[in-house]
Amino acid sequence: MAGPRKRVNPKIVAPERQRAKRRRPNLNEIVDVTMELLLEHGEGGFRIEDLIDRTGVSKSSLYLHFGSRDGLIAKACLEIFSRQVTANVDAIIDALEQISTPAEFRSIIPQIIASVTAQEDAIRWNRAMVMAAARHRPDLWEELGKAQMRFNGALTESFRGLQERGVVKNDVEARELAVMVQALPFGRVFRDLDSTMGARKLEEWNSLLKCIYVSFLAE
Repeated sequence: MAGPRKRVNPKIVAPERQRAKRRRPNLNEIVDVTMELLLEHGEGGFRIEDLIDRTGVSKSSLYLHFGSRDGLIAKACLEIFSRQVTANVDAIIDALEQISTPAEFRSIIPQIIASVTAQEDAIRWNRAMVMAAARHRPDLWEELGKAQMRFNGALTESFRGLQERGVVKNDVEARELAVMVQALPFGRVFRDLDSTMGARKLEEWNSLLKCIYVSFLAE
């Protein structure tokens, strides 16, 4: 007589991973998707496999065009930095070039502060992420430096124009002022790290920003 029939568990098959159809690589798309993945997961959580799944590019094509995982991350980080800072600097320059008198500058200080306060937290932290990624990548560090020099130069010219129009004090170094104005939004990172200050209670921070802006205006 046959013994009791053994129960056999059905074979469990992992669902097949959905991968984009393989096609000729679009380098701009690859960089854009890499940026998205870095912003979603950070550098530590970035996986080449996720990029391949989304774009359909082959691993060999990635290494052909970017050299390595590090090369791809460096390119994406440079794009994140350049796009976000360019948008910020463009907005500042547009506002500064409309100003003819110290009174006009004073009148828009609340708008400038509001734009700084309204900036998404992710933008500040993305910039911190990119700078950290560049710390041990000399080529990326050099490229970030070149980009930052362009931003500094453009803002410096705007502030020199304000000095010529009698809006900003002439004893203030225009390039240092250009750096300081960019540092103010980024400086919120340090405030955000201090849980006792309250990330959403920004009255004191905004009041300090107003004092800083007013301090370099001509009388």
